[in-house]
Amino acid sequence: MTEKDSRPLAKSDGSPQLPDGDGLPTDDRLPNSNPLPTGGITTIGLRTYLTAFVVLIILMIAAYVLTFALPAGEFNRSLTDGVEEIVPGSYHSVPGGLALWQWLLSPLLILGGPNGTVLILLIVFLFVIGGSFYALEKCGVLPYLIARVAQRFEHNNRVLLFVMPLVFMLLGSFIGSFEETIPLAAIVVALALRLGWDRLQGLGMSLLAVGCGFAVGIMNPFTVGIAQSIAGLPMFSGVSLRIFSFVVVYAYLMTFLLLNARKCERQRKTGASAVAPPDSTTVDKRDGSVLSTAATALPVAPATANPKMARALRAFVAILVCGIVLIIGCSVVPIEGLSNLVFPVTALTFLLCGVVATPLSGASGRELGRWFLGGMRAIAPGALLVLMASSISYMLTEGKVLDTIIYYAGNFLANKPAWLAIIGIYLLVLVLEFAIASGSAKAFLLMPLLAPLVDLIDIPRQLAVVAYAFGDGFTNVFYPTNPALLIALSICGFSYGQWIRRTWKFLLGLLLITSTILVVGLVIGYA
Repeated sequence: MTEKDSRPLAKSDGSPQLPDGDGLPTDDRLPNSNPLPTGGITTIGLRTYLTAFVVLIILMIAAYVLTFALPAGEFNRSLTDGVEEIVPGSYHSVPGGLALWQWLLSPLLILGGPNGTVLILLIVFLFVIGGSFYALEKCGVLPYLIARVAQRFEHNNRVLLFVMPLVFMLLGSFIGSFEETIPLAAIVVALALRLGWDRLQGLGMSLLAVGCGFAVGIMNPFTVGIAQSIAGLPMFSGVSLRIFSFVVVYAYLMTFLLLNARKCERQRKTGASAVAPPDSTTVDKRDGSVLSTAATALPVAPATANPKMARALRAFVAILVCGIVLIIGCSVVPIEGLSNLVFPVTALTFLLCGVVATPLSGASGRELGRWFLGGMRAIAPGALLVLMASSISYMLTEGKVLDTIIYYAGNFLANKPAWLAIIGIYLLVLVLEFAIASGSAKAFLLMPLLAPLVDLIDIPRQLAVVAYAFGDGFTNVFYPTNPALLIALSICGFSYGQWIRRTWKFLLGLLLITSTILVVGLVIGYA
């Protein structure tokens, strides 16, 4: 460890020592980064960024090839209560193909499409998160928060390990949160490192947990709610199987997290006792995460010893709690158009956290402005990843092959046994997730076709909705075409390659478990 890295993150008066650096760390500093890495909690590392960039380029090339390899065709659409739906049986051939210039400019052309507004909101959201959290870190509020929570659970971290994933799963399952939890995931990762675990543990407790909850969708308004409405089912009906799925998936997730926590703790003890002096760092060789270090123990004086930092922390927590309450209200209150405010309310919440808590910590307005701009600059490369990931759907739609995929998949499922057809529906949604990341958009695209199809092969519509929710949700934590996943991994210092290597067994097991649940639902006649 260098002299700079071994500097404690707290001053003699109890206030956190601010990280050095200009907000643009080089990649070689990532493997041995402190719990709050030098350069910012929302800074994207070079290696991590390049991995995601290369993966997306490969997928963009593959999508371009498909526009020539598949026959072009489309369904007719109709408007029902202002919502565009596919007309079953209306598929027909049309001229297709995609010009080379369209492929080259697809990350920009997507902004002029029907999802352009959503993409712009997501990019603005990322800039707000980058600026606010960088300011909160530089002024010391985030290190102070993490130190206080770590101090509270240092000798009882199992409580935190069980409660944190449950909270995130509930957020995903009841209000459909996913992108909104990106900044919270960065905090949980820093907290996990402070408690002696690795980055995967922090991501598992937050990002993986919210993705699992989103997929189970007990009352997820963006997947289950919309899909049931289109299928002619009462909204959020048939909740029993989804509650059962929630319990099973939570138990499976906790098994994964407990095993990983024990590996981290075993490696930390072995490294510290065998080769590491008392003031050095034990590093997880699997992903380069810091597992323990006496030098970054983040000592914290009582709150009265630093009244400015304590006041700033109280303001941060109060604004965050109020924001979460408003987000939940926008998601569950049955008022038309209210759910569209979730993103703006989330962005406003974290913006207020930054501009209110930072000055209360003693920072000047000039420092706040400089730090906010520095955080926006650090997160800016992520905007390109968002546009590249979203361009996949643009290419398949403009090339007139997306409806072709749906048409042939529907013909394949129509003559298959019920158990194979329900698994096929699950797989169809998994495939379409590559092209259409929006859960509500897939519902409007698929459910008008699936509803009459499942009636013909004796599959309850309720079960088809569960298969759709599974297929849409679990891919959020697996596919590189999901911009939120790429951004969350990037700002947490975890490359997409590392993520797949460390989670593919878990995700494969999840696929088997959920497929079994669907077959069981078919056997018991779940409706």
